[in-house]
Amino acid sequence: MKKINLIGRKNYRINDKIIIHIPTLNEIRGESDDDELNYNKTIVDFITTSTDYMIELHDCGINFEDLEDDYSFFIYKHIINNESVFPSDCHLMFDGIYESDFKVVEDNGDYYVVDTINNIVIDRKIFEEISEIVCKSMFIEKQHRKFANKKSREYAIERARKVRDRNKNKKTSSNLDDVILFAVNNTNFKYNFDTVFKLTIYDFYASIKQIQKNESVEHLMLGGYTGNLKLTEFTQNELSKFNVL
Repeated sequence: MKKINLIGRKNYRINDKIIIHIPTLNEIRGESDDDELNYNKTIVDFITTSTDYMIELHDCGINFEDLEDDYSFFIYKHIINNESVFPSDCHLMFDGIYESDFKVVEDNGDYYVVDTINNIVIDRKIFEEISEIVCKSMFIEKQHRKFANKKSREYAIERARKVRDRNKNKKTSSNLDDVILFAVNNTNFKYNFDTVFKLTIYDFYASIKQIQKNESVEHLMLGGYTGNLKLTEFTQNELSKFNVL
């Protein structure tokens, strides 16, 4: 797939029926915490893998490594759940789709996700394209863990279970709050609390990445000038303020 460019874009067309919306912070936050929660429910299938569900799959007697193909896991999960794949109102991801009924259907051994209301079909190729766009817009890298043997896999699962159990009583909060607070209090960020919410989620995270990259390069350069670091030991990319995206 060709390089995806999302700077300044609020929509990205997949085909005549599917246009991926890149929402602003204001759209995601909405008028209550439920709005952000609903957005996360809409995109979760495109940013998670079987690795993220290794505890639940293990408890069902399934080795998550056997479901390393993201599309197959996506289909499998929704066949088991037997429910609509996305919330009915999913316009924050699919532009213009305020009412839908996405279901998994089978045709001669092949599985698809179909929305008969809007005449949308998602196959493997389209799923992968949507997933790439959503992950890029959120600056998310999917997890695909593999273990050398059964013992190391089960050890990792039990460690993950302990972390989950330790955090299960913690109150959930917005994933954006801390990042927004960091950004508006950084002198290199050009937006305040009144204007930051007009940015798309991609433009916002890209700006944060650029600030972090600038600071990293400046620290390296300072270390080189003071003689504490040998700049020849770093790559051109590490010493450049570009190549963030």
